[in-house]
Amino acid sequence: MKIITFSLVSSLAVLLISGCDSDCCMDVQPEVANIPPTPIIQLDGQPVGSTLTCDPTENGVITLTAASTDSDGQVIDNIWKVGNTEVQNGVVECPNPGESKQICLIAVDNNNLDNQTCFILIGKSGTPPEEEPSTLPPYIELKKGFKDHNDAGFIGCKEIHDEDNIDSDNKENPYGTDHAIEEIYWDITYADGTPHDPNPITQTLWNGTDPLFNEGDCGKWVQHTGAKIPVTIKVTPIDDEGEKMTYEYIMDQTGNLKFIKSYLPNN
Repeated sequence: MKIITFSLVSSLAVLLISGCDSDCCMDVQPEVANIPPTPIIQLDGQPVGSTLTCDPTENGVITLTAASTDSDGQVIDNIWKVGNTEVQNGVVECPNPGESKQICLIAVDNNNLDNQTCFILIGKSGTPPEEEPSTLPPYIELKKGFKDHNDAGFIGCKEIHDEDNIDSDNKENPYGTDHAIEEIYWDITYADGTPHDPNPITQTLWNGTDPLFNEGDCGKWVQHTGAKIPVTIKVTPIDDEGEKMTYEYIMDQTGNLKFIKSYLPNN
């Protein structure tokens, strides 16, 4: 008779060596690594970026708040640093204009892990002073008159005023609809090259010598016959800021005017 025997000890050893892969075995969970916290800096409830400006003349200090989070636990401490100096809270002095400082927040969680975020705080200058309003040169436009006098045509001023609304001398000047024109210079040259006599002449002098002109009038008699045509007329008003602009016209034998150009005079 043939006898068959089994070794329970050997079978158990094989089972222990090969491990358990049946439903009766419990799942083994992998160890989860600790995650450091996320430091978050806010100002007035809004996250702060990489830079922030403040005006020391308006805000001597700014108050920052910490809104740090931790995905696998809780934040137990928020540490503020200004440069290399630790401070007790988020109240930070604004730097002087043109200067800056680094502000950092270090968040620490319950697993004793920490993380840091920083930004640069820049001091800017206060509200700039209001700029002085810009002055502008005067404007004049000539027109043909309806009178002739001793073979001369009357050239009047259709419009004359200062282009800005600034009263620099605080007085009423004789010329212009805004009484902002101090003087008017006339420079007249005839086609044959001869100048008006006297030339140039001011409006004030002309008004004082011609009985047909009154104080404050703006205009001039200009000859327009024979070889004197065409006539080049340059008229330069000066406003209450002392600014000038020359306006050049050509007049034909009928007294008609053609505007040529305007430009800043040399002096």
